[in-house]
Amino acid sequence: MTGAKSRPKSRPKPRKFGDLNARVNRGPDPETGLYYWRVERRIAGHAVFLWSGWAEPKDVDLAMMDIIRRGPTVTSVSGKVLTVGDLCEKYAERQADRADLHDATVTTQKNVLARVKARMGSVLLSSLGRTQMEAYAHESLRDGCGTDSVKKDLSVLRSAWRWGQDPSLAYTPARELPRIAIKSVRVNNHTTPTVAHVRQVLGHFSGWMWRATLLYFSTGARLSEIADIEWGDDGRQDDLRTVTAIHLEAASMHLVGKDGRHRDVPIGPDILETMRAWRAEDDGKSVLWYERGGKRQPVRGSSLKAKLSPALKKVCRELGIPEFTAHGIRRGVVDVLYEQGTDVSVAADIMGHSPAVALQHYRRSTVGARRTAVVRARLGTLSDLKADPTLVTKLRDLLQAEGLRVPEDVLEDLILRYRASSQNLVTKS
Repeated sequence: MTGAKSRPKSRPKPRKFGDLNARVNRGPDPETGLYYWRVERRIAGHAVFLWSGWAEPKDVDLAMMDIIRRGPTVTSVSGKVLTVGDLCEKYAERQADRADLHDATVTTQKNVLARVKARMGSVLLSSLGRTQMEAYAHESLRDGCGTDSVKKDLSVLRSAWRWGQDPSLAYTPARELPRIAIKSVRVNNHTTPTVAHVRQVLGHFSGWMWRATLLYFSTGARLSEIADIEWGDDGRQDDLRTVTAIHLEAASMHLVGKDGRHRDVPIGPDILETMRAWRAEDDGKSVLWYERGGKRQPVRGSSLKAKLSPALKKVCRELGIPEFTAHGIRRGVVDVLYEQGTDVSVAADIMGHSPAVALQHYRRSTVGARRTAVVRARLGTLSDLKADPTLVTKLRDLLQAEGLRVPEDVLEDLILRYRASSQNLVTKS
């Protein structure tokens, strides 16, 4: 019959697959004719959402089959701790309330728990086991995460699981989560730059990245210690300083380490003059800032950590030199301190760690340093370790002419050091 409207298509009936229920929410779509489906599972008396989308009935069946195959998963139910995501949120809140944890530790665990929640948040705690954890590790490694990061993620998840077993909480079942074997793959991210390479990179930076890199190069501070750095109030007493800040009058930088310990790192005369020029330019408390819309905005710690090391690597590639990170600059500072004869305990105090950590993890001995040590020690030489007396006398006379009086043993040591360095340079050439 001409002009007659076609009879509206009836909605598909609800579908059931195992303990899953699917029903149409709305539709059909005027262009595709598809209906919008919603898949749910009833848990603890609640209808818990699992999946939704525009689909044919057969596609809804396939979606429910995939949900069954992947194992029980749900989204959060208000007031209930049923999923990995729920547990991660509760554990993050608990860690944030702990007074014995440093802010950096809390932030690290918060980031770990956010990663776990993003990948496994909908997995039921009652079904969490080896299959889901191995899948997490596989997907994380496939997406470029480091093996140490994945191990850390699963370790924090196990800690949250054990915390959830407390009888007063009873969030998690009374069983242990398995340990997942992850083969470590060594990634060469420990390049220690030379002073020349750092200077080359500095020549390509400007703005806050130039300032931040120069701060690392001048102090050997950790990346987290420079984050949110301010201009200090030089009128305050040292014991009242509680934030990372530059104190120009004291010629020092007050740093708060990752263990919560405070230390003051001296600022050399060259960089001190540069910092005075920075202070004259700045009208706020932030040392690191950028301009947006004609206003100066402070560079947040998260931006510093996320942007500086990739920028360093990019410039290194453009210059054709070995890539290094901000932490690599810290190792380079350690090397310079030791090569200049700095006592191990003094260097460790500057860097904010113990002498044992300094020697085990930071000091990298080079072929040149080893050669210089052997020559300076005159290993295998049967004669007495003495400098030429004629040279000692000449050097003493030169220094006295300048009004300087230096003990003879110090003069001998200077001559022996120079001879060792000279032989090292000749050997290199």
